[in-house]
Amino acid sequence: MRNRKEAVLAAMRAAQIFLERSEELMERLELDKDMRRYFECGGASKEMGAVKRASMDLTRALVKVRK
Repeated sequence: MRNRKEAVLAAMRAAQIFLERSEELMERLELDKDMRRYFECGGASKEMGAVKRASMDLTRALVKVRK
């Protein structure tokens, strides 16, 4: 039971990090017109890299919750 609780808590932390990184990306896109254009054409940025990494970490944490 303890492992399952720890898995849920870890997923919650990963979700919070994902949300924080996503908000940072959205703020940057709102403030930087050139960045927004670059992003819409498929370009990457350090903020997008952070969002992708947080997404992968969240996915792994959720897998542990489902087991």
